[in-house]
Amino acid sequence: VMVDMNDMKEFVMKRALAAGGVSGGKGKDGDVEMDDEESLDEEDEAMIRACVPCGAYVTITLEGVSPSTYARLSPDSIVSAVALLPHENKVSVLHMGLSQTSKCDRDNEVPTKSKDVLTFRCGWRTWKSRPIFSQNNINSDKHKFERFMPTDGAFFATTVFGPVTYSPCPVLMFRESENHEGDGKKRELLAHGSVIGADADRIVLKRIILTGYPTRVHKRHATVKY
Repeated sequence: VMVDMNDMKEFVMKRALAAGGVSGGKGKDGDVEMDDEESLDEEDEAMIRACVPCGAYVTITLEGVSPSTYARLSPDSIVSAVALLPHENKVSVLHMGLSQTSKCDRDNEVPTKSKDVLTFRCGWRTWKSRPIFSQNNINSDKHKFERFMPTDGAFFATTVFGPVTYSPCPVLMFRESENHEGDGKKRELLAHGSVIGADADRIVLKRIILTGYPTRVHKRHATVKY
């Protein structure tokens, strides 16, 4: 990305020199600079036209929008226009570092279990998924599985399937519950934090108890049938 920005800056500077009527000459290293007659190719011209100065107001026109889609837009809603970084159009295993603070909706009577359907607001994206909670151990590469979401301000990690997002993108986690007033469902803010990263090799350990009959024991190894 930085290489493209530097190239764009160089193209803009050359175009400014050409528009100002500066003739070609020799630089510091003896190289011949660009003359007025030299023109940029179509790709460079497109990059220059796409370069908008910081703080400028622009008008974006959308083509191919059906009337039914336009009718669903509310006059009070906000339409966001964003650009995707490389690999952000793919889906992977995302890990998020979250915590439940005093600003969140606390309902100790209804705990949040792992693999419950929750809503995630990550940057400008919103999707539903079934997360897995685990401990966020910085000094270890293995993390213990949590059956319920930790509360009272404890920091924990959440693992979900979602679009690739780079850290430290802010994250909000919601849960839809029944409204006591009978107005349908309401959305509760459970926790907030930021993205740790996308890593499909992160190990989450789950402790379980197996029962059975030992059939063979050799030193520290045993064969158990159940």
